[in-house]
Formats: sequence, structure tokens, C-alpha cells
Amino acid sequence: MAKISMDEAMQAALARVPANVLKSQPEDENGYLVYGIEVVSSDRSVIDVKVDAGTGAILALEKDDAADHEEEKHYEKESES
Repeated sequence: MAKISMDEAMQAALARVPANVLKSQPEDENGYLVYGIEVVSSDRSVIDVKVDAGTGAILALEKDDAADHEEEKHYEKESES
């Protein structure tokens, strides 16, 4: 179970990667609860930060492929219409 809040997870992610939060959600990583915090940095890189929901520790930083992110935005626009 989560011992830190989503807000605390976002603060931990932003302390590690100065950026703006695009989205955040709880995720299951190999049976462990983590928060997935997707941020966009000043150079417009999209980074997925995995934060341990029990300790608040940063577990991983994954730079998203810009093409994947553009496809996701396109899909969201189509599904809105």
C-alpha cells in the first residue's frame, strides 16, 4: 500500500527533474506499487519518473521517445471527437 501521497510523489519527481507534470498515476511494477509521473523538461523532453509509493525514492527515469508521445497526443485528440 502507498505510504506517500501522489502529491508527495510529484514533489519528489520534480526535486529530481526540474520540469512540469503532464500526468501522474499509480502503477504496478512487478507487483510493487509505484507512481508514474510524466514530466516535460525545459528542453521539451518528456521523462517518465517512477517513484516508490512506500518510500518516495526515485526508482527510474525513462526518457520517452518524442514520436511515441506525439502518437499518444494524436490518439487522445481523435478519441475526444
